Amino acid sequence: MVVKPLLVALQDSAADVRRNAADELGEMRAKSPAAVTALTQALEDSSKNVRSAAQKAIRRIEAAK
Repeated sequence: MVVKPLLVALQDSAADVRRNAADELGEMRAKSPAAVTALTQALEDSSKNVRSAAQKAIRRIEAAK
């Protein structure tokens, strides 16, 4: 239930909000296909910090499998 608002936050206009959402998804190790897809898309974000957070989150999720 917490994942859905974070997926919405990954689309926010503010880079800090997108970065925080990616960080949180990684902390949660959100394994849902929607979370992984959204994080993969975030790897193309215009913000370097968001891209980095998404990459770290994906690594955490993969390590938890």
